[in-house]
Amino acid sequence: MSKRYMDDEKCMIALGRVPKASSLHKFGARTGIQTTPVTIWDDGLTTYPWDAFATAQQLTVVGASDAGKSVTILGLDADYNAIQETVVVGSSTVGSFIRVYRAFVVGTDSNIGVLTIRTGGAGGTIVAQINEGYAQTLMCVYTVPANHTALLMKGVATGSADKDMVIEFYARAPDGTFRIQHIANVYQNNYQYEFAVPLAIPEKWDIDVRVRGYSNDSGAKVTAAFDLILYEDKTDY
Repeated sequence: MSKRYMDDEKCMIALGRVPKASSLHKFGARTGIQTTPVTIWDDGLTTYPWDAFATAQQLTVVGASDAGKSVTILGLDADYNAIQETVVVGSSTVGSFIRVYRAFVVGTDSNIGVLTIRTGGAGGTIVAQINEGYAQTLMCVYTVPANHTALLMKGVATGSADKDMVIEFYARAPDGTFRIQHIANVYQNNYQYEFAVPLAIPEKWDIDVRVRGYSNDSGAKVTAAFDLILYEDKTDY
């Protein structure tokens, strides 16, 4: 590897060569906006249902059109430590999740229909969704694991042509309080902001990127993403 990359600490973090540090790229997309904020994720004109995770619980993967396929779920357990489990569609996890931040279809085939990951069984609350043909969630939410600090390095967003919208980056404290961290107006273009000093987000805080429009528009398309560096055991540095 060239010296240029060996000297770049962010590249070394991505390669797993910086102790107690890792990187994460989160990205989401949605179609439709309204005048009240909605989360940039896969499940309709809704804000993310954080309250569905009052306690850690098993999750069920639902999707009759994709019976027999497997889905890997990434999230946090009851102690807010990383947990990952692969589940056959129609079945429930063995482990209990207090958060979910990504899910994807295992194997080479994409999903034919919509796959939902739910709390409380097949009829429960949707906490992750894989829309038809994508094979992975597009959810712009994340929760900082226990004993970690997340450094928000950069945020980006795009809006479809002739659409005026506001992108809102929220952090949610463990007591449920939402605090806006960054806001941007997007009009038929893309937006990106690189923090001169990274924004530190403590352990167990949730990140929720939302969009609102100046009018309701079911056809507006929105994307957003953010980059994090996660540092473990913050008392050690």
